[in-house]
Amino acid sequence: MARKTSAFGAASAVTETTEFLVREGGNKRLSRSTLQTFIESLLPAAGEDGREVELQASATHIQWRYTGGSAWANLVALSAITGEGGTDGREVQLQRTATHIQWRYAGEVTWTDLVALADLTGPAGTGLTNRGAWVSGADYSAGDYVFAVGTNGNSMFICQSAETFTSTTEPLSDSSSWVEFTAPAGADGREIELQASGTAIQWRYSGGSTWTDLVPLSELKGADGVGIPTGGMAGQFLAKASPEDHDAEWVDAPPGGGSSTLIGMLAANSANQATTIAELVNVTVETGKVYQFRFLAEVKPTSTSIGLKWGFTGSFGSQFIQALASYRESASGSTQKALRAKADIATFASSEAGNDGNLIEIKGLVHVITGGTFGIGYAVSTQYDYAGITRGASLVLEPIGAVSLT
Repeated sequence: MARKTSAFGAASAVTETTEFLVREGGNKRLSRSTLQTFIESLLPAAGEDGREVELQASATHIQWRYTGGSAWANLVALSAITGEGGTDGREVQLQRTATHIQWRYAGEVTWTDLVALADLTGPAGTGLTNRGAWVSGADYSAGDYVFAVGTNGNSMFICQSAETFTSTTEPLSDSSSWVEFTAPAGADGREIELQASGTAIQWRYSGGSTWTDLVPLSELKGADGVGIPTGGMAGQFLAKASPEDHDAEWVDAPPGGGSSTLIGMLAANSANQATTIAELVNVTVETGKVYQFRFLAEVKPTSTSIGLKWGFTGSFGSQFIQALASYRESASGSTQKALRAKADIATFASSEAGNDGNLIEIKGLVHVITGGTFGIGYAVSTQYDYAGITRGASLVLEPIGAVSLT
C-alpha cells in the first residue's frame, strides 16, 4: 500500500550513499546519482538561440526584420501608440530683481523667486591694472601690467609678485616678479598683386580675377618741379640770378679773345657712390692756349657724413692751373678750396642731407700744354652713400689766347 509523503518521517541528510525507493511497476532502489540521471532524461532538451532582429520607425509604423534581411515588416502602427495632443502650457515671464531671478504667468501680478543671484555668481576674479610705462622705483602689485623693453622690442609685462614691491630691475631681467605677455602669432596674410590702370593703383588677391582701385593716380601726382628756365638762345648758358634757391637765368657768354664752349649736362638725380673722381662734363682744349673756365652744379647729398670731392678729369696736360672751388650749402654758408694742379682734389664736408640748393662752383685759369679733353668730376668721400646732381651741370671755357711762359 502506497504511503503519502507526509507519512514518512523527517528526511535525514542526503549523501552519495543514500538510496531512494521508486515505485514503477514494482519497488526499485536507486542511488542519488542514478536518480539524478533518470530525472534529467525526463527534461526537454535546450532550444537554439533565437535570431537577432532590427527595428526602425517608418513614417507610419514601427517595423522589424531579421538582421541581414532585406524586407521590413510592420510591427505596430505609430497611430496606435500616439496619445492625444495636450493643451499648450501657459506663457511664462522672467525678470531679475536686485537679489533673484523671478517668474510669473503672463497676465498675473505676483512674481515668484526662482533662483537667488548669489547662487549664480562665481568668485571674484583677479583683474589687471594698466600702470603705463614701467618706472624704476615705483611700487607694483599682482595684476599690475606695464610696458617696457622686451624680447622683441617693446612688450607688455604682468606683475606676478605675491606682495607689493618696489621695482628697480627692468621687467625683462626680473622674471620672478614679471611675466612677459606674448600674443599668439596670427595667420599669414594672403598674397596680393598691384597694378596701375589708366586712372588708379589697383590691387587684388593673388589668383583673383577682380581688380579694386586702391588710390587714384591723381592723388599721387606731385606739383610740377622748378626745372630749368624756359627760353635761352644758342651760345647762352645757365647762371644763378641771385642767392635764392632755383633762381637761375640764361646769360650770354662773357666776352673774350675767342669763342666760348658751353656744355650743359642735364643729369638730374644722377648718383655717384664711387670714391674715385668720376667725370661729369668735358670739352676739347688745344695745345698752347690759356682758358678761363667756370663750372656750376647743384648737388644733393643723402648723408651728412659722406663728404664730396671735386677735381679735374680728361686727357689734357697743363703748365699750371689756378682755380678756386666754392661749395655753398643752402643753410650753412660757403667753403672754399684752392686747386693748383690737375691732380688736386677739393674735399668738402656735408652738413646737410636731402636738401636742394647746395651749389658747387669751380672757376679759374688753365694753361694747356697738351691738347685733349678738359673736364670736371666728383666723388663721395665715404663709400656708403651718394650725392646726386639734381639740376644738371654746366662748364664754360673761354680761350684767352696763346701764351709762352718763361
